[in-house]
Amino acid sequence: MNVSLKDLSLPFEEIEEFKVMMRMKRMIFSFSFLLFVSGMYAQITLEECQRKTQENYPLVHQYGLVEKTKEYSLENAARGYLPQLALSAKASYQSEVTEIPVKLSGVDIKGLPKYQYKVVLELKQKILDGG
Repeated sequence: MNVSLKDLSLPFEEIEEFKVMMRMKRMIFSFSFLLFVSGMYAQITLEECQRKTQENYPLVHQYGLVEKTKEYSLENAARGYLPQLALSAKASYQSEVTEIPVKLSGVDIKGLPKYQYKVVLELKQKILDGG
């Protein structure tokens, strides 16, 4: 059997498609490599974290932040079960109000007042925590 190189040649479109595919693979590989390298240097070790904590702990301890945080957390947890009271008020003036143009004998239908007031007092009490 006789096979020549001319019989093995690819059409022009397939060659161009192969070149584009190879360029895309190179770009993806390069981008992945850059992400990997940049990720290696962005991490902190446990020892570094502990060292930095020990260096900064005197500053935190100096201001009593640890104790204050503990106190605030306990106080807030206890306050969650206390009743909460809310008061809101609203007043509005309407330049025009809707009127019903129906007149019935013996029935006096008045339009809405131009001034309107609203006062709401709301009391909330947590009964069940859900936990």
